[in-house]
Amino acid sequence: MSNLKLLNKSTELLVEPSNGGRIAQLKINEIPVLFEKEETSDVYGSTWWPSPQNKWNWPPPSVINNGAYSVLELSNKRAILQSGVCEASLIQIEKIYELKDSGHLQVTYTAKNISNQIIQLSHWENTRLPKGGKVLFPVVKFKALKEKLSLPDYCYLDPSFNGDAVYNEGLNSVDFTIPASMMSVLNGRKKLFTLSKSGWSSYINNGVLFIKVFPIIKESDLAPEQGNIELYISELQPYIELEQQGSYETIKPSDKTTYTSHWLFTTDFPKDLSSAELIDFIEPYIKAFNLR
Repeated sequence: MSNLKLLNKSTELLVEPSNGGRIAQLKINEIPVLFEKEETSDVYGSTWWPSPQNKWNWPPPSVINNGAYSVLELSNKRAILQSGVCEASLIQIEKIYELKDSGHLQVTYTAKNISNQIIQLSHWENTRLPKGGKVLFPVVKFKALKEKLSLPDYCYLDPSFNGDAVYNEGLNSVDFTIPASMMSVLNGRKKLFTLSKSGWSSYINNGVLFIKVFPIIKESDLAPEQGNIELYISELQPYIELEQQGSYETIKPSDKTTYTSHWLFTTDFPKDLSSAELIDFIEPYIKAFNLR
């Protein structure tokens, strides 16, 4: 099936039904925001995975990640897509993309248990962005059960974390610029797990302020070995992954679970703000959309 294009004033969204129903690109004022498709890689755009990862390791379930999705509804500003039945994960996924206004995309994921048994999962949104920008989001340090970790290349922003290069202690935020040459978050580790303090993460690159707004969850509600916000730095390619997860839920046979994130993006913001000033700009900017 051919790609879908949603339009709302200065915003353009490109969706690929034939490849996981993923968001292939987002543009505002014709400026691309997401990491774009390369000929040799399937790693681009934004997608959804079931969490935790240790239930499927790698690669992600193909039916969900890069299988063909049916288009259930389509208009200029809204699309509803549905995956095939994923026997490996016992779920079927529906994705709703809706341009609420120029600079605001609402993304809703629904996972249906298609089995006759109880399953558990967290919603996991994985958005790939080109290196070269500044990442900023308020966080809460939390206790990680490191002795049980099966992912040694990852690290947790726990009470002992002293990664001054990525953690702004004064603002209690993850706050740093990611040059094209950067290959790890800290000491060779590729991914940082955190808990969100305020329910948003942001990335500034190429003159665009990109904000993801999502539910805050407690440490006790995390999927095993996961985080509410996750930041991955690719070693081989010029992209990062700005990810977030929902609560770890129990789903009965034929039941569903739904997760919504809001993407806000603008080129109309002061470009010379300090990190503290950026936070003071972002929080009322989010509040104006009445998302909570």
